[in-house]
Amino acid sequence: MGGVWFGLFVGVLFSLLTLTTFGRAMVFGMSWGLVFGVGFAAVGFALTRGRRDFTSLSATVPSRFEVLVDAAHAQRATTVLAGMPA
Repeated sequence: MGGVWFGLFVGVLFSLLTLTTFGRAMVFGMSWGLVFGVGFAAVGFALTRGRRDFTSLSATVPSRFEVLVDAAHAQRATTVLAGMPA
């Protein structure tokens, strides 16, 4: 579809800058836009071998945590953390 939209834009430019009719320029631009859009999509698909360029994760899980407390509360924080399940 991206190629068709670009072709529509090119068709508008052709109709404004040449003596061709508006409808003929639209069909011409959209047709060539479709051809080039499919061609570029096929080349991109072939270069990536059909793989996506991102990895999808369902959740982010931290491997470790850091707890920052004021020095006055450090002993209490250590006691609380020591009593928590691993």
